[in-house]
Amino acid sequence: FFPRKGPDLEVRGIRSEDFIILWIKNQKYTLLHELAGISFTKQEEGVLELKDIPDGKWLAEWVNTVNSLTVKSELVESQGSKLKLLTPAISESVAVKLVKVN
Repeated sequence: FFPRKGPDLEVRGIRSEDFIILWIKNQKYTLLHELAGISFTKQEEGVLELKDIPDGKWLAEWVNTVNSLTVKSELVESQGSKLKLLTPAISESVAVKLVKVN
């Protein structure tokens, strides 16, 4: 899964018919930058489109992977084998777990 164009993010993931896990990393962030006090560019909210996704409703849970805090939870729907996710602003990296609910 990769965005066609947009923010400087690295996206990796795995999926099955009813479960998807994505890791979205801000390419401008490393722990070394943070420890050294070097600033980095926060990536603004955006849209990530996934293809070949079974149609239906999905529960999406977004988690900051650095501090383990939940960023947001939402119910999203895929149609026409496509699922559009509205990504939160990403400072470091986030993971999203999607579970098909119908």
